[in-house]
Amino acid sequence: MKKWGSLLLVLSILFTSVPTAFAAVRTGWDLRSPRGIATDSAGKLYVADAGNHRIQIYNRDESLYMTLGVKGVLGSDNDHFNTPKAVAVDQATGDIYVLDYSNARIQVFGSQGAYIRSIALPSGNPVPEAIALDGRGHIFVTDQNYLVYRFNTNGTGYKLIANSPQLADRPMGIAADSKGNLFISQYWTSTVVVYAYNSAADTYAPQKTIGEKNVSGADNAHFKQPWGVSIDGSDRLYVSDGGNKRVQVYNSNGSYAMTLADSVLVEPSQATADKDGNIYVVDGNRSQLLLFNAQGNFVKILGQNVAPTFEGSQAALTVAQNASPADIKPLLRVGDSDTGQTLTWALTAAPSHGTVSFGQTTAASGGAGLAPTGAMTYQPAEDYFGPDSFTVTVSDGAGGTAVRTIAVTVKKQASAPTADLASGTVVPDNSYVVLSTATAGATIYYTLDGTAPTTGSPAGTRVGISGAPGDTVTVKATAAGPNLVSSDTATFTYTIETPAPTELTASAGDGQAVLAWNAARGAVAYSIYQRTEAGSYGPLPVATVEGTSYTAAGLDNGTAYYFKIMAVLANGDGGYSNEAGATPMSGNTDLTDLTLSAGELSPSFSTGTTHYTVSVGSEADSLTISPSVADTVYGTVTVSVYDSAGLLIDGPHILLGGSGSPALPLAVGNTRIELLVSAQDGSTMTYTLTVSRAAPATPTPAPSEEPTEPPTEKPTEKPTEKPTEKPTDQPTPTPTPTPAPTPSPDSDGDQSGKASAQPSPTPAASPGLSVTVNGQPKDQLVAVSTEIVNGQTMLNATMDSAKLLAQLAASGSEPRIVIPAAGEKVDGVSVVLAGDLVKAMGDRKAVLEVQSPGGSYTLPAGLLDMERLSAQLGAADRLSEVTVRIHVVKGDAALAARAEHAGANNGFSVAAAPVEFTATASYNGKSIAVDRFSSYVKREIPLPAEADPARITTAIVLDKDGTVRHVPTFIQKREGSYYAIVNSLTNSAYALIYHPVAFADVAGHWSESAVNDLASRMVVNGVDAAHYKPDAPVTRAEIAAIIVRALGLAPSSDASAFADVRSSDWFAGSVAAAQEYSLVKGAGDGTFAPNRSVTREEALTMLARAMTLAGLDVKGGTNGGDVLAPFADGGKVSAWAQESVIAVLELGLAQGSGKELEPKRPITRAETAALVQRLLVKAQLIDTTHLK
Repeated sequence: MKKWGSLLLVLSILFTSVPTAFAAVRTGWDLRSPRGIATDSAGKLYVADAGNHRIQIYNRDESLYMTLGVKGVLGSDNDHFNTPKAVAVDQATGDIYVLDYSNARIQVFGSQGAYIRSIALPSGNPVPEAIALDGRGHIFVTDQNYLVYRFNTNGTGYKLIANSPQLADRPMGIAADSKGNLFISQYWTSTVVVYAYNSAADTYAPQKTIGEKNVSGADNAHFKQPWGVSIDGSDRLYVSDGGNKRVQVYNSNGSYAMTLADSVLVEPSQATADKDGNIYVVDGNRSQLLLFNAQGNFVKILGQNVAPTFEGSQAALTVAQNASPADIKPLLRVGDSDTGQTLTWALTAAPSHGTVSFGQTTAASGGAGLAPTGAMTYQPAEDYFGPDSFTVTVSDGAGGTAVRTIAVTVKKQASAPTADLASGTVVPDNSYVVLSTATAGATIYYTLDGTAPTTGSPAGTRVGISGAPGDTVTVKATAAGPNLVSSDTATFTYTIETPAPTELTASAGDGQAVLAWNAARGAVAYSIYQRTEAGSYGPLPVATVEGTSYTAAGLDNGTAYYFKIMAVLANGDGGYSNEAGATPMSGNTDLTDLTLSAGELSPSFSTGTTHYTVSVGSEADSLTISPSVADTVYGTVTVSVYDSAGLLIDGPHILLGGSGSPALPLAVGNTRIELLVSAQDGSTMTYTLTVSRAAPATPTPAPSEEPTEPPTEKPTEKPTEKPTEKPTDQPTPTPTPTPAPTPSPDSDGDQSGKASAQPSPTPAASPGLSVTVNGQPKDQLVAVSTEIVNGQTMLNATMDSAKLLAQLAASGSEPRIVIPAAGEKVDGVSVVLAGDLVKAMGDRKAVLEVQSPGGSYTLPAGLLDMERLSAQLGAADRLSEVTVRIHVVKGDAALAARAEHAGANNGFSVAAAPVEFTATASYNGKSIAVDRFSSYVKREIPLPAEADPARITTAIVLDKDGTVRHVPTFIQKREGSYYAIVNSLTNSAYALIYHPVAFADVAGHWSESAVNDLASRMVVNGVDAAHYKPDAPVTRAEIAAIIVRALGLAPSSDASAFADVRSSDWFAGSVAAAQEYSLVKGAGDGTFAPNRSVTREEALTMLARAMTLAGLDVKGGTNGGDVLAPFADGGKVSAWAQESVIAVLELGLAQGSGKELEPKRPITRAETAALVQRLLVKAQLIDTTHLK
């Protein structure tokens, strides 16, 4: 009995354990250790839910049909069960037979669940396992006590069929085929025994065995501990091969048919098939029923709830302004294969600018294209246009939901296009008209064939007009775009004038200009006119050609030439082309000679040879080069020195006037010297010298006859006032047993000659930096580690939130926290803080200063808007889990190369290696770069020891696309070292540059200092390389660009809201940025008027807005009358400009012209430069001491 006891224990555990929940289930499918299963002729499914003491009956659509018993309530009356293990259905009558295991009985119910009778099982501790019907009025029972017996279905006629281990060795499952033969699975022997039925004698005799007795196996001829068996309507046999986690299927002739298996099937206890061939398998281990198709393929787990899903991918709606309610039902239809559920539509986020209405809110599940029967509409608010949205959630009442947000576009009607050439104008062939619309964001579509334009027509604002002389061209145009209803169609007509060449271009060369133009209709030749003054041409051409190109040769380099082309027609002269100009420039990058202070060139110098090698002795630690350029007027040479690893170690040096280079350092081994020859036209040629310096001979030391003397016990001499540059040859002994090492010249230790008491630990072993709070050192506030990132050594300083918060609590308001890592031997420093700590620091107006070897970063914590950042990261209520990282790291080789390349393109030299300043906020794998601030953030970049502070013009931002821009910078000296103080509104990579500019036409002008200073800082540009035109008026586009560049703002890539600012305009990015920062406003009619000159009062108004961004206190005219009174024309200042003009005057940025303000006079380019420079100085963003 030991074997049976173990099995009973296993069964007890099986029926009392709580099954694992794998997915949400439908109503009535919360099964617990199900065992038996059956189907009826209608396709209903019967499940013996043993652990819940009930029988569950399901319809074909998986909805619950009926329950016998009470969930979780066991009992012995006729309304309850106690662990029902099996169920069978009489296919003829529909009667239901339930094996009530613990009550040792079979309960019989009618097809509608009415109790009929009980059949008591034989006494003597029965352990029933399974039941089966044979369709002949018999019900069979297997019993673990080695018994198989039967009753008549009315409960009479008990008959024993098998009663010994040899005949029934733990019989588990039983089934009967259409002939009355019995199939009995035997758990211990891993077989299925077939008993043949003799209907005449009403006897059963063993006929054959399926499987090999007492031999377990996983092939198709063996089983491993089989459980239930069943027979379908075709006499196919289904064996639940539990030990192999599969169901084996055999044909009626006994041949193998197929195997049912899947990764989701763990413990099959019973399988059955319905009349359509669908196969149902009970998995008692997972309390699930699995459905397989007739081919044995797994289909799904039954009873799992299927959530509704919205149909289609469209989630957008477009309506017109003031439109009638729009039907949104097509956007809100769902599919839900579950039946018997009620789907409910709910508006879970209402639109901000409209109304959503539902006539009905529910519909029955089961199918596709489901929606309530009533109307479902959206109507925009009156007069509103623009974006809107709303969200609808559909729920099935069983935990399944579908959510869809509808993006709504309410379109405004666009204004009809206008043309810059009035309709009826005579225009040249192949010319163009410019179309525009007053509606921002609209695109203009046009046709030239007389048809009405659509959004499929050509688009653009520049429309080409072409045709035969005298032809009439009709342009029809309409405006349309996002959030817009198309405008009315506008019609314009033009007459083609006499043909003339078009699109003349002049390309400058060396002593020549190449002309090219488009052919004129009907032209037989072209006359070329050439002058050195624009707009003035004589009657005679310099040449007549038949083609559409011409090379004007023999021109003087550096002289501007202007050209026009006239078409020669068969019957006379045609029209003139546009004017084109070109200034020939030399492109000669040749060297005529190259001499060295040491070594010989190999090969010998020859014009055209660009690569040479030079060998020098070990004593030559430097080399001077004297190149001679072929173009002695315009040619320049820039010399740079690179080590064997390709890193720049000296230069670049610009050699002017044929001068030689300074002494260029040479390392032992190979050094690469590059000479970049630049021609007048900007073309370049690089000449490379690979210099090989011999290594000095190493003397062989003589052997010592005596042992080395021990270190002297005499104390070290008093250190000199100046630290030694190198450690002494012998270590100084210390009282400790092990002498401390003398610090190296680049260590952080004392270099005066005294040894340290303890050796300096490496950063990786540092227990933490001594952070200062309000100047007081505080230990253990950060944990320090180092790591190698992309070949650079990074020091990571992780702030201890609890300890720093305690320090903040004791430090009063506006504390200053300094991370002093400037002396660490690393490439960069990364400070890590928790989001809630940064928030607390911001609340206390704390300032964090990160000092690193590459530079320092002073960041007010409040500028890191943690509430906004945490919301963007989806961590609004998990601020402590947000990680903020602040990096200050020296630029790598790629960044240095990008800086050098930018210098070559923009005419500056890099004076100090780039440094990157970044801040990021991260949470749960998502990161946000904090790259913009609402006020200026200070950075300090130490100048290299060898750098000349007089050759630092400014700092620039190195954008990833290769563009650069100025950021306000000045040089400061502290404790004998120089620092570049950089203030910027953005995070990025910064480099210090040398970019001296001096315009010839401001020499001696009152604005000379301001103009040249801002030009050197890349804030203002000249009209050409040598001229600024200081007294010329400045345009609105120019002043917007100057102020944006002066403040270090990045040009914006956003489209301008002004109709007359195109994305292709050179000033588009600056105007968009100026508008974004509220520095400029439009002209009042939706335009910016970029080419209009700026009055002095307009300029001072823009300057006042810039003062606010620069952090200056703008009082706004508290004593306006007193400020304006000294000026004779103070009363002429427009009312809208008075507050700004007074603010500028109060800060001393403007003084007026004599005794007048001249508010209506156009401001000059010189005055603009002076005002902007004063603004930057007043805001302490730059200084001008170096100009004095």
